[in-house]
Amino acid sequence: MMTVSFPSSKLSLRYWSLDSWAQFVNEQASSVNWDDPDVSSDSEFAADIAYPEVTITAFTETGRADSSIKAPLQRSYTGTKPVIPSSLADTPCATLGISGLLDLFNATLGTSHTLDTPSLSSVLKDCTKHNYDFGTAYGRLRAVWSADNDGTIQDELRRREADDRKMRQKALVGGRIVQPYLQPRRVWDLCANRVVPWWNSGAFLHCFQLESSMSMIRTESNVRPISHAWMDANGRVDVQTPINGYEWPVPIPKDANLDLIRIELLNLGVEYTWLDVLCLRQKDGMREDLREEEWKLDVPTIGAGVRRKQGGDLPEWVGAAFGT
Repeated sequence: MMTVSFPSSKLSLRYWSLDSWAQFVNEQASSVNWDDPDVSSDSEFAADIAYPEVTITAFTETGRADSSIKAPLQRSYTGTKPVIPSSLADTPCATLGISGLLDLFNATLGTSHTLDTPSLSSVLKDCTKHNYDFGTAYGRLRAVWSADNDGTIQDELRRREADDRKMRQKALVGGRIVQPYLQPRRVWDLCANRVVPWWNSGAFLHCFQLESSMSMIRTESNVRPISHAWMDANGRVDVQTPINGYEWPVPIPKDANLDLIRIELLNLGVEYTWLDVLCLRQKDGMREDLREEEWKLDVPTIGAGVRRKQGGDLPEWVGAAFGT
């Protein structure tokens, strides 16, 4: 199987305009021989692709001087995960247009889709129809963009959503939870810097019963659960953020910053995380009726999301939680 390597490059992403970022990723894509017979499928290619090196820093993402950041891991991230800068994530899909969206997806994920690819045009049009920014579109599509499916990308999205809905419906019967080991409803995709539905993501959670007692459960997951807001209300502030689509205010410590937490987690090798106050619908949001309904299932089943080893793990605390 062929492994494609893009030229290594260090990027200070906030300083790049949208046009220059698009030019960079398109230049990387143009260096690939898409007709090479060794590239047998998009899914195989995506698994082996070597992404260009990317750097994001506290200054480029928040405007704060790196030296002012107390937690060293929050100062900068350099690596080859398919991370996009917040400035690009915040760009409306309508500004990019269908062709611009296609070019960015292809270049960022190393694919060669065209608008002739079945259902792709309608999927991208939906992104503009729903007023998504690029971060939301990227987070919702990147896990299936390169999938080797029998059907179309749209078919795969519909199947995933239907399976997720059925799973949650079966878990709650007559107001009683009969399946407590559920995948979280949402995760924070650190590459896209957006909270996305679980079924939209590349996250996984497998639960294994070790003994006859249901309390002895071992789980395997690529999601790192964390908590950052368990403190007195006087020490917290509610922030509105594009990371969760401004759907509810996120209570975090006054000296914390979600973009800095993202940098720290990327440095720890995390791609998907579950941050309680960011992924669990909070009070005073746009849909209080929906929060009450979701909490009937989401709050009692939190344990499955935070248990990662036999006997269970407490969520990890980042940055200010340890006074670093």
